[in-house]
Amino acid sequence: MRACYGTSPYYEGLYRELMATFDDPDVRASEVGYSELDLLDTDDLRAFIRRNNINAVNLSYTLYELTPESRTRVIDTLLDVLRPPGVAIVTEPHAELTRPGCTVTVYDQSTASPMTIVTVSDGHFTGRVDPLPDYEQFTTLHPITYEFAR
Repeated sequence: MRACYGTSPYYEGLYRELMATFDDPDVRASEVGYSELDLLDTDDLRAFIRRNNINAVNLSYTLYELTPESRTRVIDTLLDVLRPPGVAIVTEPHAELTRPGCTVTVYDQSTASPMTIVTVSDGHFTGRVDPLPDYEQFTTLHPITYEFAR
């Protein structure tokens, strides 16, 4: 599928960018590995996290179709077994894909509650990003610094 919300120049441009990426010689030469994992199988999820020494996960458009109970079980399992700092970043579509945009929530072993940090105008993060109430707490706990090569 080349468009989430109908055909448009926006999605056509993203599709051309994707196809150009596949043609890049460095991309073609890169080794990629895949591991099949059922997030709902908490025993396998725990074993996978431990075996691979994972300390952070990024779940982008992954959990929104699950029941609230299943979502909670996956997040709780991750936070229980991830190595420190134990961070799970969850990006979910607004209104379950009924309109463009998404919200980013961070679950962190060091905090009792999830932090809803930003809302984004589109799921490709090319548009507007607006901070939400927990943004300040997140950036205080996890400051982001940039170093430029000289």
